[in-house]
Amino acid sequence: VNDAPGDFMMLSPENDAIISITPDNISDTLWFEWAASTDVDGDSLTYLFDVSSEMTFLETMLQSEESTSAWVEYSVLAEAIDSLNVVTGAWIIAVTDGIDSVDASNGQYSFTIDATAMAIDPAILIPEVFALHQNYPNPFNPTTTLRYDLPEDANVNITIYDMMGRAVKTMVNTQQNAGFKSVRWNATNDKGAPVSAGLYLYTIEAGQYRQTKKMVLLK
Repeated sequence: VNDAPGDFMMLSPENDAIISITPDNISDTLWFEWAASTDVDGDSLTYLFDVSSEMTFLETMLQSEESTSAWVEYSVLAEAIDSLNVVTGAWIIAVTDGIDSVDASNGQYSFTIDATAMAIDPAILIPEVFALHQNYPNPFNPTTTLRYDLPEDANVNITIYDMMGRAVKTMVNTQQNAGFKSVRWNATNDKGAPVSAGLYLYTIEAGQYRQTKKMVLLK
């Protein structure tokens, strides 16, 4: 007899949240986060993200490297809703062990994306110069966000190194469109294994642009 996955809850954005996108926060990221479920049978669990019909455009935009979160950049959202400016819909998470599925105990959540402040100047969606920002939070445990700006389309590589110069994790290695970007590191290497606490370097190569910054992982 199979036991269904255990109850779990959605965390953020909270129910009836209003996500306001403005020129001041256009480089921010919208995070969808939920608590982990457990399975008494020890089965592998998969989380299923679902949105109402008004928000189906989100399904192809969301990025995720962890089982309990997914994200999308504000700049991508602003471009997606474009002339609509304001969109209201709902999201919910389910978990499955391959046999039984369970919805989050507190879902579904309604939320609104409001990008009316961006309608006056679409050029704001494109940064003026290449940039690699300091990760946040820093120090961190166990996850941190790396933000970077692309003023033009470019082949982008973002790699994390230890202080011995050994590559630990390739975060991005693909062609990307211009815009404000972000990626989240969960302190694992390319094999998915946790890395030890300490000082790490993260580098970006985008076209002719090169930059390196330091970050500290605590445990």
